[in-house]
Amino acid sequence: MQVKILGCSGGIGGDELQTTSILINENTIIDAGTGLVSLTLEQLTRINSIFITHAHMDHIASCPMLIDSTAELRTEPLVLYALSDTIDSIRKHIFNWEIWPDFSEINVKEFKSLKFCKVEVGDEFEIPGAGKIIVGPAKHQIQGCSYLLIGKHDKLFFSGDTSYDKSIIEFINHHKTINHIIIECAFSKKDQELAKLSNHLDAQSVTQMIKEFDCKSKIYITHLKPSQRDLIMDEILEDEELMKNYHVSRLFAYQVFTL
Repeated sequence: MQVKILGCSGGIGGDELQTTSILINENTIIDAGTGLVSLTLEQLTRINSIFITHAHMDHIASCPMLIDSTAELRTEPLVLYALSDTIDSIRKHIFNWEIWPDFSEINVKEFKSLKFCKVEVGDEFEIPGAGKIIVGPAKHQIQGCSYLLIGKHDKLFFSGDTSYDKSIIEFINHHKTINHIIIECAFSKKDQELAKLSNHLDAQSVTQMIKEFDCKSKIYITHLKPSQRDLIMDEILEDEELMKNYHVSRLFAYQVFTL
């Protein structure tokens, strides 16, 4: 399984600052943020499955244009997998015939262009020829989830947007031997109250959370606010206990993992 980071920023600003989107084996993505703009039309058409963590705009911004741009070129519907509340929000606020056409009602060919599939934490789905994806927990301002990718050789966990959450720690420790953990951190220590209000991790809470992981995975920090990205990483990396026991680094756009 090949996993490519198309976008991993908490904002936008040039090619390397695009919001969350992760490409898996050319036909599956986790989240549809602005990172999708780096793909050609041909590459976009190959995508047949989208797994959404939650309905905030930075994670779904490219959904409407993805299906609109590729509908006539598809040989099967584009399937959007997400929690029940997430699908309800996307249908109510995006694919509602006011902001954007409801492509789940449109037959561009002999089939509906878009299909919604509701998931629950614990559900498993096969990624053809690559491995599987498991829906995990998260604790955000709205209903959200995380995802665990299991390839032939390695595992990768992606937190989505979350605050400090015991259920994520238990999920990671239960699955063990996770080689790569991508976890969000949106704020520096000076903005702890804002992090709590918005149910995000800050430099202090993400450090606390990582220290509770049993597995000695490689940890990658994602969703850094563009204006604070260097400060946040400095605050995380200055924790001597953390750096002694864990390999922690910043996640970058276009980084590739082979699982």
